[in-house]
Amino acid sequence: MRDDLRNELELARARIAISGAQREKLARYHGIPESRFEVVPLAPVAELRRGAPAPEPPPLRVATWGMQMERKGAHILIEAAAKVGDRVEVEIFGRFDDPKYERRCRERARGLAVRFHGRFEWEELEATRLHAAVFPSLTFETFGLTFDEAWALGHPVIATDLGAYRERADASTRLFSTGDSDALAGILGSLASDPGELARLRAAVRPPAGFAGFVDAMEAIYARAVREGRRSARPTRSIRRATPTSGRSTRARRC
Repeated sequence: MRDDLRNELELARARIAISGAQREKLARYHGIPESRFEVVPLAPVAELRRGAPAPEPPPLRVATWGMQMERKGAHILIEAAAKVGDRVEVEIFGRFDDPKYERRCRERARGLAVRFHGRFEWEELEATRLHAAVFPSLTFETFGLTFDEAWALGHPVIATDLGAYRERADASTRLFSTGDSDALAGILGSLASDPGELARLRAAVRPPAGFAGFVDAMEAIYARAVREGRRSARPTRSIRRATPTSGRSTRARRC
């Protein structure tokens, strides 16, 4: 499979990554220079409205959203909230992919100001008055579209310092070490007790780039690839072909 993916990349007329972090990982994994990839950041499809912030804390009101898988780290946010106490309220939007993990999170949240919303619509998120968004992911993130969603809503972001999260962080972002609920609790507690710092973060939020710009960038790359015509390239490694008993063939395809 790795050889096939490398062959695909070698034969392509354009190689697109959605972040510098993804480009670096693809280049290192496949042994292809980073300079042969171009970065085109994603853009949110949903057109979210900037909402009114919650009243001045405490309590600090934060939310996380998306599919709630263990590697997305909702339990880290709950652990941090337990350490901050009644100075923070947490909203968790999105269904859980694993009933066992959901039970774990609900048990840890017992007695805390943590609300589980389950499946949600964007209108619900727009109508929820928040101070900040928290994305405590435990896994390498290739982009972090939730950053753009939070910024579109007018919320600063608190997130782990790995992958594209670190790359995309700006003046409206606070980062903490992956899996470190103590560090996250420190940030939440600091913002709950310092409305001025929270106001500075919110003032630094800038709306994300529009989806139309992403489409234009991709169309320009496709048009250039078509103009360049068919490239003559040989796979750099042997490709495993079908045997009479397999009935299937694994081969490189041209883009």
